[in-house]
Amino acid sequence: MTSQTFILELPIKADDSQSRTIAKKFEYGRMLYNATLGSGLGRLTQMRQDPEWRRACEMSKGKERNELFRRLNRKYRLTEYDFHADIARHREGT
Repeated sequence: MTSQTFILELPIKADDSQSRTIAKKFEYGRMLYNATLGSGLGRLTQMRQDPEWRRACEMSKGKERNELFRRLNRKYRLTEYDFHADIARHREGT
């Protein structure tokens, strides 16, 4: 069952200088997001080629399977903290 959703959009009252600053910051955020996403998707592709990942997919659901997936996520740096580190690296330009 879905509920109704209403969205109210209000224009930002900003002068040209502020509009340019906001546009630059949004563009920087978009580039940072895409760089981080690209890094993560590359590592995800590598993980899915690992025979351990295939084995984990074939296992029945349970603690052992979850632990194997957690280990793989750590091995291929796909945890939330790894993504925070990626963002920091991309922000520094390294």
